[in-house]
Amino acid sequence: MDALVDLTGGLAEMYVLESAPPHLYNFLLQASTNGAFITCSRKGDWKESRKADSNGLVSGHAYTISAVATVKLSTGSEAYLVRIRNPWGNDTEWNGKWNDSDTNWHNVDLNTKEKIDYSKRGDGEFWMSYQDFCREFEEVTICSLIPDLTHHPTLKNNAAVEAPHPATVMKSIHGRWEEGKSCGGSRNNLVSFANNPQFLLTLLPKTNQGNDSKCNIVIALMQLRRRCVRHPRRKMLQIAFVVFKIIEPIRQNLQNFLHIEEIGNSGPYVNYREVFGRYQMNPGHYLIVPATFEPDSPGSFFIRVYSDTQITLREL
Repeated sequence: MDALVDLTGGLAEMYVLESAPPHLYNFLLQASTNGAFITCSRKGDWKESRKADSNGLVSGHAYTISAVATVKLSTGSEAYLVRIRNPWGNDTEWNGKWNDSDTNWHNVDLNTKEKIDYSKRGDGEFWMSYQDFCREFEEVTICSLIPDLTHHPTLKNNAAVEAPHPATVMKSIHGRWEEGKSCGGSRNNLVSFANNPQFLLTLLPKTNQGNDSKCNIVIALMQLRRRCVRHPRRKMLQIAFVVFKIIEPIRQNLQNFLHIEEIGNSGPYVNYREVFGRYQMNPGHYLIVPATFEPDSPGSFFIRVYSDTQITLREL
């Protein structure tokens, strides 16, 4: 994930498949159509990644998702498929449902096969169902230069590719957790949490809002310079952020945090370089509070906010 960001400058979003959102297939379908970089990794110990399991997949191995397709079958139903490539580039491929020689392909017409570039070669690239993919793989990472902000329905409601809804605005800002000043830690101690850096995000109303006044937002928090030649023993901090809805655009104190409404967060505190969250918000003022899990953990960070409406971002 970090390498994709370093190489492209884009935003990488990692999803653990066991707890993936219900719309993830549609998100993958849209991202693939828009040319995003998509990678995935299989469950298991990477130390055992020298040979394949009986199903043709390699434990602890990294793969690339090269295509996602919804295929209509002659039976009248649809198949939700993912095309995956083993970077070894040989015949070490999936041999379960929808493998290159599977009889399910008899239910797909020739035009559809040509459209999705189906081939029967031992080149490391193979198709499998989305359900099998979620069962066999552990996580998937999507890296986009400009993230798509489409509000995706669930797989059951609609699996068609919607018109892309790319972010039109991106704001970024640097900050620091300073020891003795702004290293407040998590909300396990609300008194010290209130000392963390606070950033005001203001969403302006959409000019052509129609029936949809909500703004689509992606927020990403990246910790900086943790992997550094000068400091080889420096470890990644466990980081996260919380987003609150506020009325007055001022710095919030302890008493305020007892009453203001949380509208989202990045999830559990983890030692990833970057964490993110996707939200739909009404126009107004919001507070972003980046934090480390442990108090008194100094470090630098970088916040990026992507939006489909005009926004402002500043530190309070």
